[in-house]
Amino acid sequence: MSKFIVIADDFTGANDTGMQFFNQGCSVSVSLDKTHTETQSDITVYNTDSRSMPPDMAKQVITSVTTHCAIDNATFIYKKIDATFRGNIGAEIDALLGSTPFHFAVLCSALPDKQRTVEKGKCLYRGQGVTRSEFATDPKTPVVSDSIAEIIACQSALPVQCVDAAGLAAAICQARAHPENKVIIVVDAATNDDLARIGNTLAATLDGGILIGSSGLAAHLPAGMYLKKPDYPSLVVAGSISPVTINQIARAAEEGVATVYFVDIREIMTNLDYMDQCVTDILGILNKGENCIIQSSKSAAERFNIDANCKLYEMSRSEFADYISGFLGNLASSIIHRCQLSGVLFTGGDIAISCAAALGSKSYTIKGEILPCIPVGYLDGVGRVFIATKAGSHGDDDAIVNVIEFFRKEYHR
Repeated sequence: MSKFIVIADDFTGANDTGMQFFNQGCSVSVSLDKTHTETQSDITVYNTDSRSMPPDMAKQVITSVTTHCAIDNATFIYKKIDATFRGNIGAEIDALLGSTPFHFAVLCSALPDKQRTVEKGKCLYRGQGVTRSEFATDPKTPVVSDSIAEIIACQSALPVQCVDAAGLAAAICQARAHPENKVIIVVDAATNDDLARIGNTLAATLDGGILIGSSGLAAHLPAGMYLKKPDYPSLVVAGSISPVTINQIARAAEEGVATVYFVDIREIMTNLDYMDQCVTDILGILNKGENCIIQSSKSAAERFNIDANCKLYEMSRSEFADYISGFLGNLASSIIHRCQLSGVLFTGGDIAISCAAALGSKSYTIKGEILPCIPVGYLDGVGRVFIATKAGSHGDDDAIVNVIEFFRKEYHR
């Protein structure tokens, strides 16, 4: 796993960029003092406060950070810059390439959500050159050109190569082939899709390096580039036969978020070995790192078969429901004991209560709300595994998808 640090030239930019990594499940701290204090967070953002410094002083501050961090070939440095190129852009890139093992840097400052784009090597704001915007008259650091190469050239003699997202991989390959030549690769991006493509290319081609951009590129870097901790799978126990829950399961399956494991009511009622079979099968899914949804009803029409099942197994509706809930609760308990999970979502309170009883839990501590009417917390005695509950008829079609994503991001926080 590569080391990953962030360097920003002002405090608001440090926070904005740090937030992009926080949104992916990282703990993030911003270092403010001149000694570059170490933190225990997954990501440390070093705020150099160097945007309006004299260029030589800005270079010294950048070099002090890279020296402190002991940069090696397996380190990613994310240099946050202003999306409109205010600041000591050339000087700070010079310092990065001069004080680290790297001989090229990849730069994309685009922030499409705020109408800042890079097109044909030029910085645009609302579709026009940035020099036609308010940023050209910034009181401290006015922008002097639309051309990114010209902006860099004001403080650096390093060559600039401009490419689009499709040409980035080839440009990186070419730069690698000539380690004797330093170069800055500037990448066009007009949309978030462009940024995502750039992020995926960087993840596929680099094990470390200098990445330069605004919070836009940071938001589109694959989490595997910087998230050190393993993702544990999630378990969803869907005992509800509500059409709402069934649609939510279908959405999760369609999006490839989870593998659906169907439990057969007839087997539950007649096969004494069925519990062991289910545990083995579901652990096989989870141990591959896949999220799993246990589903007891394939279709909403099955709610009309309850009376027939009650008659077949000589039970009242309440007894039949309790039996199925008890099976699912005990199944969930067996899995929680045997597999490291990030979280469990129960659709149906009866199943959650049955699971809590099987686990020996006496209380449930509420920690918050993932979505409206979907609280999350912990069962005592279970350890740090999120437990969320949802009534069968609650939530939009993407509710289960969003709960699983919450578990993934928040587990290590």
